[in-house]
Amino acid sequence: MSIQPSEGGSIAARPIPPTVESNGTVYILQFQQPLGGPRHKAHFYIGYCKSGTADARLSDHRLGKGAAITRAANARQIRYEIVCVLEGDRNTERTLKNIKNTPRILRQIRRGTFTLAKVRWFGWTG
Repeated sequence: MSIQPSEGGSIAARPIPPTVESNGTVYILQFQQPLGGPRHKAHFYIGYCKSGTADARLSDHRLGKGAAITRAANARQIRYEIVCVLEGDRNTERTLKNIKNTPRILRQIRRGTFTLAKVRWFGWTG
């Protein structure tokens, strides 16, 4: 897996197991302030778009044409940015969302120890 820091300290990683064909981009947004109530707070959003269109998709979110959570962030004037981009498909997006621990995913990507193959075929070992 190659990790390529981009401007603003975000990460561009491309962990593609040989058995998985990528036809899109999975991205992780981070909110500057958490969204939600006292018991459940969202700090991140994981989304999918066609390959190479993450910046365009971010613009859509900011214009209110995205997920409900980003529309809520817009309404509360909470800023957000892309902190990670991965090659993948909708199954990749769903796999990452099902882990329900985005900070751990990001730590493993930064360390170079995260692979989708480990998540998909051998279970999440964190």
